Amino acid sequence: MIPDRNNYTENGNNVITGGYNMLVEVKDDKKRAEIWLTHSEADTVQTELGRIIAEYKNKNYLVTVFYSGDRELSALTGMLLKNNIA
Repeated sequence: MIPDRNNYTENGNNVITGGYNMLVEVKDDKKRAEIWLTHSEADTVQTELGRIIAEYKNKNYLVTVFYSGDRELSALTGMLLKNNIA
């Protein structure tokens, strides 16, 4: 069972945490669940992650999992912008 969604609300979207730094943002109006994980915890939360994904898929929600990267964001963004402007 996923954690209680009524624990925390931010900007009108339900947000749940599961005892990790993992963040699950639920957008009921769009039937979407977005799961955010740090790069370092990806291996340790697989069981919990699987349960959350299954529960929302059973409700016909689109579930997306985002993993943090391990490289410098500002330098990569600068390179991407430079490449797209040229």
